[in-house]
Amino acid sequence: MRKVISNKLSFNISATRTLRSINSLVLFLSLATAYYIDIISALGIATSSFYVIAFIAIKDSESLVLPFLIALLISLFIVIGPFLSPVKLGIHSVFFNLSLTIIISWMMASLFHFKKIRKLKMNEIDQTLKSESKHIPEEPQNEVSI
Repeated sequence: MRKVISNKLSFNISATRTLRSINSLVLFLSLATAYYIDIISALGIATSSFYVIAFIAIKDSESLVLPFLIALLISLFIVIGPFLSPVKLGIHSVFFNLSLTIIISWMMASLFHFKKIRKLKMNEIDQTLKSESKHIPEEPQNEVSI
């Protein structure tokens, strides 16, 4: 029995590592692709939807800080991007699109952060209930027949 459990655990650990590697690769490629598309597209054209893929890649991460690091990186890309992009639209629409992308990325980071905190609190409550339920003595149930 113990050997089966260790095999299951080792499989889960290797599967988890593989999943983390794939998520890291997707995160890197999505940020690189989004930044490249942001640079080659005309300034003021909204390409922020490509940055959303980075947040999707980290949705299962256990880190509470990682969403904010991704939002910071996206914000830096957004700020640096206009200096490398060709200018096509008016400056007002450019600043609106860039500001909107930065705001959305920080909102997504906050949502992921609070979702993870809520999940941690629910796990803590679940563990507390499980430990408390072990201390409750079982009472015999009376059967009621009609």
